[in-house]
Amino acid sequence: MWRVYAVFLLAVGVLVAGGIVVYRAQPWTQATRGQEVIAAGQSILRQSVPGGGQAVFGAAKDTLVEAFPDGKVRVSGSLDLVGADGKPDPQHYSIIVFRNAAGKWQGESIEVVPRL
Repeated sequence: MWRVYAVFLLAVGVLVAGGIVVYRAQPWTQATRGQEVIAAGQSILRQSVPGGGQAVFGAAKDTLVEAFPDGKVRVSGSLDLVGADGKPDPQHYSIIVFRNAAGKWQGESIEVVPRL
């Protein structure tokens, strides 16, 4: 009889431990994915700044992330292009990012236009 209680107690312990693991797990959320996509798009844009200039991006909360059915994502927002003279040139950017066959982020349709 005591073996039945021992097995029951063991089963309850395993269920409780599993519940704690699931409760503490941090699933892949849309917010996390959005941050990753924003970082990927901004990194690609930084690499394409001409003349060794610097790109300073606006806040992530002001950045628009728009997903398309084909797995591509448009990231758009504001940035300041800072030249050698140190003066910021306010711009608006838009880039479409996606993962290529190797799983690396790739960009296309890069647009950078002056803000009025």
